Amino acid sequence: MLQAEVTPFSTQELERRLQAGLTRQALLAQGDAPQYHAVIDEVALHRRVGGPEVMRAQLQRIGQSAQLPNVTAQVIPSEAGAHPAIEKRFLYPRLRAGPSCQTLSMPRALSATST
Repeated sequence: MLQAEVTPFSTQELERRLQAGLTRQALLAQGDAPQYHAVIDEVALHRRVGGPEVMRAQLQRIGQSAQLPNVTAQVIPSEAGAHPAIEKRFLYPRLRAGPSCQTLSMPRALSATST
């Protein structure tokens, strides 16, 4: 049998993470908000974390955010099978001016290419 244990965070760390998340959410609704494109594995949407009420609130928040003109949310269906993001997440930040970061892969190897 496989068991997982979640490492508890201190109250200060939980508060810091909460504030960081709320700040990121607020940035998406500003007048000069950055473009945000989320690709979510369908399996992550089915993983039960926090109970039904928390799950419902999270899905509603994703739906609300996806209505913003600068936000795109896509789901990779489970039937798609293996895909590049299955083992790690990756970010492709683009700045409005100046060089852009073409590839930033986390958490294992960190690599960036500027153009």
